[in-house]
Amino acid sequence: MSSSCSAVGVDPTPGPPWDRAFGDGLSTSATDRFPTGAVSLPSAALLDALRATPDAALLEALTGPDGARLVGRLLDVVVAHSTTDTYDGPEVVLRFELERRGALVHTASLLVDRGGVVVLGGEVRPSARARRVTIRTSVLRFARLVTDERDAVLELLAGRLTLVGEEIAVLAAGRVLRVPDRVAPLVDPGALDPVAVATVLRGVPTDQLRAVMTGPFRPVVLDEVFRRLPEHLSPRVPSRLRVAVVFRLAGAPGGGHDRYVVELADGVATTYPLVGPAGADESVDQHRDATITCSGEDFLRVATGHLNPLTGVLRGLLRVRGDRAKALLLSSAIDIPRPS
Repeated sequence: MSSSCSAVGVDPTPGPPWDRAFGDGLSTSATDRFPTGAVSLPSAALLDALRATPDAALLEALTGPDGARLVGRLLDVVVAHSTTDTYDGPEVVLRFELERRGALVHTASLLVDRGGVVVLGGEVRPSARARRVTIRTSVLRFARLVTDERDAVLELLAGRLTLVGEEIAVLAAGRVLRVPDRVAPLVDPGALDPVAVATVLRGVPTDQLRAVMTGPFRPVVLDEVFRRLPEHLSPRVPSRLRVAVVFRLAGAPGGGHDRYVVELADGVATTYPLVGPAGADESVDQHRDATITCSGEDFLRVATGHLNPLTGVLRGLLRVRGDRAKALLLSSAIDIPRPS
């Protein structure tokens, strides 16, 4: 199986400005080049050769005469190692649009359903009910995702991988896509390292964070942050400390707030979402020590070490109702992951 390939004029809207031109502008030597004939190697040897090839040389190979074949081999590797044995999600078409400096160089599509994962083309066609998602990223970044040198969710958070269409379908389909030597699926928010998240978000503009926290992946991000928060409770917290704080996070679908409770008692932290009508905020929150209200993007900045909670309060980005001292005690009790 092989990918379809197309080349078009330069796209006037290249990748995000905070992302470096991945692999471009670097020189290659004859010794750095992707080995001739390596595209025909078995999967494990092919991936080893890709990992050993510098970015500039690999980009040259991916956009050269054998580039379409190499992209096709990468897709074949994904197909060969993916399994849908326990997949009960919808039929999904994942269309990859792979670029270099904003110019489209390769396109290819995978079909994921309960029968398996296949490359679209020839007699393989999706049904009319299939959900469709277009995944846009650089051709070099795509290769590094397959070699497990990059993480798809991190690239999405940073805006270096974009989705068009029924975006949330990527979560269902992505959980069955696998590559050699990677324990977790290609798309698995639960496998992310909090320090890696904090690091990748360094320098990412607020507009990108807002796009994430107002889009379909918002509940996934919030659930993961609060699920992991107890893991970061400082060992210095005295067991006698008892605090209960509600987070009201603006930007929920329909213009409301998502609400989560964080409680500290007996040296243990617990978190859980509050589910109820928006008008119930006052009656529900009054039983806690404090309520912190902020935007989804500012909460993400706090949770990844890019906004100090006290600074956020002083700047009016975090609004505290109730016992401010207890709210600050909570912030000092959590060892927030810091960028490496």
